[in-house]
Amino acid sequence: MRFLQLVSKLVVAGCCLSFSVLCSAGPGAPAWQNLGPGGGGWIASICASGRNLMVANVRALAVAPSDPRRLYLAVADRMLAGRFVRGGVFRSDDGGRVWQRILEDDFVEALAVDPRNADVVYAGRWDAPYHDECTGDGIVMTRDGGKTWTSINGTGLTCKRVARIVVDPHDPNRLYLGTTGNGVFVGRVSNP
Repeated sequence: MRFLQLVSKLVVAGCCLSFSVLCSAGPGAPAWQNLGPGGGGWIASICASGRNLMVANVRALAVAPSDPRRLYLAVADRMLAGRFVRGGVFRSDDGGRVWQRILEDDFVEALAVDPRNADVVYAGRWDAPYHDECTGDGIVMTRDGGKTWTSINGTGLTCKRVARIVVDPHDPNRLYLGTTGNGVFVGRVSNP
């Protein structure tokens, strides 16, 4: 019987505790493949602006429902092998072979793609983890695949540390935002 080991972290009273949970792999479980070098985690060498760029600490990955070869990746800043690695949002148009940075933002935590249009992307932003649980930059969107970004915080979004974004599958103009402080928000966007 095959077992998968899941390692999680639990933060209790400022202390970080690690624990492992063993689960049996059910029938039809996929054989996972590490897409990046380094073996010990999600580390990928990607090409951005004509140079290889190491990324680590993947925060979100989204596939465009209307174009499954279009991928979006949110990566947080991190020290890797003694070198500082910049985060941001990256885009691939070929299923992950070549990537380009489309948003230079150190604190993107969540991504979602409009199911009708692969160029419409939402990015949930937060702030340094040392600040208040509601401090953040809220949500931005692009309608042109990442060339330009616009804030869509609007009114009523009292907690701007957006951790999850869900596009309503029945009404893609309706977004649900999960935040780290005040729960869930719902709002409407207009897409041309």
